[in-house]
Amino acid sequence: MSEINGMEGLVFSEGELKIEFLFLNDIQKSTGVYIFPLHRHDDFLEVSLICSGTETIEYRRGEYTAAAGDIIIKNAGRIHQETATDVNDLVELSMGVSGVQVPGLPPNTMIAQDIVPVIHAPEVMGVLRELFLFIQRQHREDGEEEESVQLALRTFLSIVLTATREHGVRMKVGSAIVPTRQISEVMEYIDKNFQNQISLNDVAKTFFVSPYYLAHQFKSEIGYTVNQYIQLRRMGMAEQRLAFEDTPIKTIATECGYTSLKYFYSVFKSKTGHTPSEFRSLIRSKEPSE
Repeated sequence: MSEINGMEGLVFSEGELKIEFLFLNDIQKSTGVYIFPLHRHDDFLEVSLICSGTETIEYRRGEYTAAAGDIIIKNAGRIHQETATDVNDLVELSMGVSGVQVPGLPPNTMIAQDIVPVIHAPEVMGVLRELFLFIQRQHREDGEEEESVQLALRTFLSIVLTATREHGVRMKVGSAIVPTRQISEVMEYIDKNFQNQISLNDVAKTFFVSPYYLAHQFKSEIGYTVNQYIQLRRMGMAEQRLAFEDTPIKTIATECGYTSLKYFYSVFKSKTGHTPSEFRSLIRSKEPSE
């Protein structure tokens, strides 16, 4: 066995593993383009199984295609973006879990930073899907999981970890650009403040640099302009909250930095092909099935 990450196994925190979410992405030709803009999960790990179709994931400045038989691992705190077009039918099972600790890696992290997030492991996809469906059926919303669910969850994660060891591929040199310390700090500032009315000029003043310099350096290292990054983070957070919260749409729009509800609806529809309410219904109406 090729232990590409140099790991011995999973170590769980003193408390039980906690399921943060379980959902099915069922993007059919009739539903149009699907995009989940730049977002991250600070306190939990996300594991996705691609059952059919394809999607593109943007991760650490690189773009990777995931197809049927692939596992996608999105470490806690790692910004990523997912896209699927209407040329294929995508069926993706996704699970968010906290309480995961792999030796040598930060909490809720399953792959080292130089490992491609897409793991091709079709031979284990059947058992992972069945475990996912069992966990989904038995999952309790109050967070007090039965022992059988905890056991199934540990088994699920252990199989995923084994797959990363056997099939994990290192990123090509230069395929993932690591931002300089200054741009990393700018990104962190935006991540903490994008809900507010900030702009390129505001960010430049905060870091005592010229807007021209910051615009050039940020685009060069990140691939987006500062304003594009702000807008993508707002939209990503809005989609995340629409999918997992019952908070009123107007409140979500305001708290994600949109001062006009009409503008929010317009931008959301142009990006996703759906209104916010349609998107919420689409996500909520899908349940994993046999």
